[in-house]
Amino acid sequence: MRDFVNLHSPTWYLRLVGHAGLAMLFAGVLAFLAPFGTYRFGGFERIGYWTLQMVAWLVLSTFSYMVLWHFQRMRSRSRISRRAISAMLASIPMAFVIGVSNHVMSGWQVNVADVVEIFVSISLIGGAYTFLSERLIEDRLWNEVRSATPNSGAFSSPEAPAGSALTVANEVPSNPKLIQSLPSDVASDILCLQVEDHYVRAHSSHRSAMTLMRFSDALLGVDHIPGLRVHRSWWVATTAVMNIHKSGRTAQLALSNGLIVPVSRPYLAETLKRWDMVG
Repeated sequence: MRDFVNLHSPTWYLRLVGHAGLAMLFAGVLAFLAPFGTYRFGGFERIGYWTLQMVAWLVLSTFSYMVLWHFQRMRSRSRISRRAISAMLASIPMAFVIGVSNHVMSGWQVNVADVVEIFVSISLIGGAYTFLSERLIEDRLWNEVRSATPNSGAFSSPEAPAGSALTVANEVPSNPKLIQSLPSDVASDILCLQVEDHYVRAHSSHRSAMTLMRFSDALLGVDHIPGLRVHRSWWVATTAVMNIHKSGRTAQLALSNGLIVPVSRPYLAETLKRWDMVG
């Protein structure tokens, strides 16, 4: 469905069933309430109409979220920000779907008032679905994964800059789970780590791979590699940096594999010191 989903993880199937079930629940409730003029339809017509709309929203919002992952700048945004932008993207084709459905059901013709009503309905229903799916499905699945992870310890927030520098103390990582969960060619050539929702993507010279893991645990999996956390969502190996571009109180790192990694303000001083630049 999207490339950062681990299809071999059982949470993938739970997520698929959860989102589909929530969409059908929304369809049933909306068919019963008959908002936005759908009270004019018969009972079975309302069920079919709202089922179509919720399936279309599920597909379009997921696709728009996938599209965002092709942009480096979007991947560094917060999850809430990405969800909001993907919902706005999905609302454009969704308006077309609703318009065609209304035309087929009741001979609707385009007019300004109805177009405004369509976008209001998309905002209310799509926003409610996105909020509930995050709270009831995504967050719950992640909490279950965290509680099932042995030696999980206290979860450190990705916002905290404390302990950003990683000291090479052993020839092997403190937590081997990251290395064990990655393909051998990626595990042996980790240049940087990136947070993507509840997953961590490990980038190597030629490709990347995803694993379901907390970022704090992933950092323990690379503490044998000289490197530095430069952002709430990024860790970079020292030898991977080819250049650094400073802009005000932020910066960007150009890596040997072609990636451009953002450096956020809390990590800027340590980053400039690591790569011998004057702030």
